[in-house]
Amino acid sequence: MGSMAIVLGIPSYFIHGTNQPFAVGQTASLGCIRMYNNHVETLAEMARSGMPVRIVNEPYKVGWRDGELFLEIHEDIYGMAKPGDLERRISEAANTRASAIDWARVQSLAEKPTGVPTRI
Repeated sequence: MGSMAIVLGIPSYFIHGTNQPFAVGQTASLGCIRMYNNHVETLAEMARSGMPVRIVNEPYKVGWRDGELFLEIHEDIYGMAKPGDLERRISEAANTRASAIDWARVQSLAEKPTGVPTRI
């Protein structure tokens, strides 16, 4: 579990460090949240006992960085995504700025989700 683990109020669920940094952000379990050791140590300093934690499942993440739109797709392991969610999120993000979307790249990412942010 790395250098530290924060115990959550859900049995067998932790926010913890890792001895496998390449696995951060990847689906490695159906519960724990894996972080870089120094990040979980910082979080532990900021958190207090009993603090509420909300776990959010977002298979699609869209955001701007340095004027370019990025898409990150994770496998929807809980089957929560609805038809049209991906296109809607991209359109909403692109609507705020003038941007051409590479829909072929979006389709490729949707077919093989990597969890890696990719410029679209």
